[in-house]
Amino acid sequence: MTFRPVKARAHGATKTLVAALIDAAGGAEEAAFLLERGVSQTYGYADPAVPDANISLDQARRLALAAKSPALAEALATDIGGYFTPGSRTGLSINELLARAETAQAQIVADYLRGLEAGTPPTNRDVLKLVDATLRALAELRAGLAA
Repeated sequence: MTFRPVKARAHGATKTLVAALIDAAGGAEEAAFLLERGVSQTYGYADPAVPDANISLDQARRLALAAKSPALAEALATDIGGYFTPGSRTGLSINELLARAETAQAQIVADYLRGLEAGTPPTNRDVLKLVDATLRALAELRAGLAA
């Protein structure tokens, strides 16, 4: 069952993050079970109209772990000016991982230069997607080297 709250939430707000964790954990009923709380209290954790219903860090960690969701780590990394990407092992050779990382990096430059030439440089959001893909490729390379 998917958790789809209907109230608007500000991008990056804690209530938005909690809603994502609840959804990743399987919805409000499953999250309530994991947190050993009532369903209405669990909804309150994600409801901007209930400002005094706050989830504890321990509870948020339990949801993230149960769902295997990186949302909490990503939000905390962004809050302190960093970037989080899980370093997963792919089973690919170091040569293939290096090739993927280099290809991803080259794609940033190529797309940007093609856009400039066409008179429509990519937006920051477009470039950010490419940077994220490059960082994921580099994290996979790092995980492969550390194995």
